[in-house]
Amino acid sequence: MSQQNSGDMPKEDIVIEEEQEKAQTARLGGHIHILGMSLYVIAALVYVCVSIFVPAMWARLWVVFLAVPVIDSIPQAIITRRASAFNFSVLVVFVYLTVGMFCGIWHPTWLMFLAIPIWSWLMHGAKFFEIR
Repeated sequence: MSQQNSGDMPKEDIVIEEEQEKAQTARLGGHIHILGMSLYVIAALVYVCVSIFVPAMWARLWVVFLAVPVIDSIPQAIITRRASAFNFSVLVVFVYLTVGMFCGIWHPTWLMFLAIPIWSWLMHGAKFFEIR
């Protein structure tokens, strides 16, 4: 027996497969949401523990909370297969503040903010050219 490709499948089978894929994506989305919420708890624990053992770091370490939305958006972008779901603007702010506070390099790193409108423009344009 040979396998049929999607061009040979009846419409009902294609619709059923799409519904099953949507249901699986919804289940994964629930698990990802729980993971995302637990990341905030982990970030708070890291912040408190490091601040207790290295008191000089508490003023700079708060940027760890900016990493959570970035990390949380990675699985969302993979599951939905949309790069626009990735939280690029928060990543840029996180990198800028981290490099600025820990290395003292504020001046040239501000140029990273120019990447945010370029990313948005690319993602807006990519919606019109999605390949499925």
